Amino acid sequence: MKNEIKNVSLFEAEKLQEKLQLNPKCLVLNINGNEIKNLQNYLQFMNKALDFPILSKSIDSYNDWITDLSWLNYSEYAIFIFSYNSFMSDDLKNKAIIVNHFKEDVLPWWEGDVKKYVVGGKSKLFNVYIVE
Repeated sequence: MKNEIKNVSLFEAEKLQEKLQLNPKCLVLNINGNEIKNLQNYLQFMNKALDFPILSKSIDSYNDWITDLSWLNYSEYAIFIFSYNSFMSDDLKNKAIIVNHFKEDVLPWWEGDVKKYVVGGKSKLFNVYIVE
C-alpha cells in the first residue's frame, strides 16, 4: 500500500471517483478550490466534511484530527482537490503547509506509522488527488 499525492486530469478524477464510490468503506471528499481561498475556509470545510469532534480553528488542531479519525468507520480516504491553482490562492503560505503536511505526515501516518504508535492502529489507504 502506498499513500500518495497524485496529479490527475479531470477525466481521470471522474473515473477514479466512479470506482472509489463503489466501496462503502471509502470516503471520497471533493474540495472545490474555487471556494476554498484561505486557511479558515479550508478548516471550516474539513471540520464539516470529516465531522471533527471539536472544531479545529488552527493548523495544529487540524493536524491532530486528520491523524486520528477514530470516530469514522472508513478504511480508505480519497481527497480530490479540484481547481488546484485556485485552492487557497489567498493564503499560499498555508497552502504549502497543508500540502507538505499531507506529504510528510498524514500519508506516512496512515500508511504505517499508525501501527507503531497507536495500540491496535490500522493502516489505511489515504490519497490526495490534485485536479486542474
